Amino acid sequence: MPQEIFICYRRKDVGGYAGRLFDHLTKEYGPDGVLFDLEVMGTAELLTDWVRRVIPESAVLLALIGDEWIKDRYQRRRLEEQDDIVRLEIDLALSNEIPIIPVLIDGAAFPNAKELPEPMQKLADFKGYEINNSFWGAKFERLLQAITSVTITHVPIIRRGVSVWNSWRFDNIDIKPKLEMAHLSGMNLENINLADADLRGADLHGARLVKANLSRTNLSTADLTLANLEGADIKEGILVRANLTGTNLRNARLYKADLSNANLNDADLTNALLEGSLVFGVSVWNTLLGDANQSNLRLGSSNTGSEITVDSIQMAVVIHLLLTSGGVREMIDTFSSKTVLILGRFTADRRPILEIVRNELRNRNFVPMFFDFEKPKKRDFTETISLLAHMSRFIVADITDARSIPQELMSIVPNLPSVPLVPLREISAQEFSMFSDFKAYPSVLEPLVYSNVEELVASIDKEMIAPVEARIKQEAKRHQLH
Repeated sequence: MPQEIFICYRRKDVGGYAGRLFDHLTKEYGPDGVLFDLEVMGTAELLTDWVRRVIPESAVLLALIGDEWIKDRYQRRRLEEQDDIVRLEIDLALSNEIPIIPVLIDGAAFPNAKELPEPMQKLADFKGYEINNSFWGAKFERLLQAITSVTITHVPIIRRGVSVWNSWRFDNIDIKPKLEMAHLSGMNLENINLADADLRGADLHGARLVKANLSRTNLSTADLTLANLEGADIKEGILVRANLTGTNLRNARLYKADLSNANLNDADLTNALLEGSLVFGVSVWNTLLGDANQSNLRLGSSNTGSEITVDSIQMAVVIHLLLTSGGVREMIDTFSSKTVLILGRFTADRRPILEIVRNELRNRNFVPMFFDFEKPKKRDFTETISLLAHMSRFIVADITDARSIPQELMSIVPNLPSVPLVPLREISAQEFSMFSDFKAYPSVLEPLVYSNVEELVASIDKEMIAPVEARIKQEAKRHQLH
């Protein structure tokens, strides 16, 4: 997108001022943000070609007007000459609707329309700005504000600090800041006024935006990872597909914000106001939501056909998954008909075997889930394994190294008679002493005993899948009879 400022001037008239403006503007906009013909070496033809190429892509043209801008010292009206480079530059800007800022050097008079050739008379409609060496600082500041008000980006202002930015916003309340794709990572923007700003795709990684005003700000696809937005006002903000991973949003005000498909993984939303926000497709893995106001969260989407509201963002995520996966029935059918829970100890010896079983089940269109007994057990351990077992079509339990699995099976087998369980044992390992107690339950099938990997793979259809399906049919028939 164009961001360059083109400096149009006559060298013998205001060349010194042009050079000084170039130096100061490059400090604000960077070395690539200002176009100056001194950098173009070669013939007049090369300069003309360069001008024709870059002006239509420029953001603004500064027309530096000195005492000899219209007429030279010999009273020759250079603007009337078809090959006059200044006239060409002005004509190109006008024909391409590039904003023009006339800059009056050292008290030069602003030309009226009658003094200009007919194609250039629209130049008289633009507001002129004075500049001179005596009051350079104040004059340049006014000119800079004019430039940043019409260029594609207002990044140069924000880079000068929060106080300068907020003062500029106060003086230009009707301007909606243009900060699309701005690189502002790590900046301290505490208490900044960014209301109504366009920050689409902006890089705000690690930025400090504590108590910032971001109401109605468009932050779609912006990178806000690890940013600090504690206490920020993001009322009616647009954060569609924004990355807020690990972002501090404690006490933030997100009233009626659009969080569609936003990534809030690992974010801290403690005591945040989320009331009325749009949360369709939001991701909230490991997100802190203590004391957050989550009332009337909306799941509006073209896929739903109607407005759904919930009072929990986690519930919104579940409903979104159900809606986008083809409906509740398909989701339930997936779990009940395809999911296989694989239990075992994922040691260096046993994990490769269990991964082979998992891959073979995948190849048969099942959805295997690992449950590792070696992981630390929390208070909800039994509830977790029971929940996973209830969602499964059948269970595979590796009893080859059964140090901890007996007590875990006790939490499943007696309470879940309808889900078949296939024990898996390497031939060299002995059955653990309590295993005979489990054989009394009809859901526990004959162990699949194998001597090597090849034999295990060859036995899966006959000694695992077939007995499971037979047991499921038997259980279904029993239910029909009752």
